Amino acid sequence: MPIIVRTLLVFQLTNLVSRPMPKITYITSHFAVAGQLTAKDFAQLAAMGIKSVINNRPDDEAGVSVGSDKAAECAERAGLHYRDAPVTNHAILDTAQVDTFEAALRAVPGPVLAYCRTGNRSSILWAQVAARYNTAEATLIALKDAGLDFEFLMPELDQISRDHGVESLDNQLADQAA
Repeated sequence: MPIIVRTLLVFQLTNLVSRPMPKITYITSHFAVAGQLTAKDFAQLAAMGIKSVINNRPDDEAGVSVGSDKAAECAERAGLHYRDAPVTNHAILDTAQVDTFEAALRAVPGPVLAYCRTGNRSSILWAQVAARYNTAEATLIALKDAGLDFEFLMPELDQISRDHGVESLDNQLADQAA
């Protein structure tokens, strides 16, 4: 085997073996997000007190190292509840996808960790569900407090809040002035 190929193979195997668990970002005390998990991460999550895992990655997405069937097996072995709620990036604002994610959240005990490729998709799904029960401002503050800047979602989150009968004080005052 040529030295370059052998070196690349050793490098890839070393990275697979020594890759640390992805960063976990707690948005609330009962909900966190992370990037792509590996099979060994599930036992570590259980040891950290996570009770449930929601997978937001479609199996056919590039870079998926643990498909949904394998993730469900790993979660079961680790004593975790598991739900598969895959969402593609282009469907992230689709109401049906948000409904599926909310149903998954409601079906499992917390603390819950949702994961996707980077954690952003899971964060955006959480924000849309949260905006159904809180103002857009409160939702964005929770994200910002977790170190996540999704200010660009303000129009969508505000509309979701309004559609669900949740209005900010500023919107209430504007409506009263009209």
